[in-house]
Amino acid sequence: MKVAQFKDGSIVKDTKNPELGRLMIASTSFTMSNNFLNESNRLGFITMKHTTIKALGLDKEGADYNAALARVGAGACKIRVVESTTPFHDGQAPKMNPETKEVITDANGSPIYYSTEVVELSSGLEDDKVSSKSVVAEPVASVEDQM
Repeated sequence: MKVAQFKDGSIVKDTKNPELGRLMIASTSFTMSNNFLNESNRLGFITMKHTTIKALGLDKEGADYNAALARVGAGACKIRVVESTTPFHDGQAPKMNPETKEVITDANGSPIYYSTEVVELSSGLEDDKVSSKSVVAEPVASVEDQM
């Protein structure tokens, strides 16, 4: 997990409290499903004192978040996905299909909302996703058909 730049190029965003800063943490992971390797890119956000950000060396793009935690005896973290049929904050837009721009819904037609949180690996917390409405897939040719 690495410290990433915000769109405006900054590493640390100010908060309403001038003592606190907000970092964007990026991670990439790989999972295998049906003999297909999927790459998953996730972003999480951490708020901490500016003095702590600087002391841990997290004020530079690419700084290793978990390595910084290890240096001070803290546990390693991961980015957890949390979904819900209710927004996580006022004005949040629901998930959308990037190709069709259609809102993604659950089986009951309720929009699905997406959030992430940075949690310690030892927490045992896993992704908490809402099942989306089923989509009928087109048949795919077998490997033998393609040879």
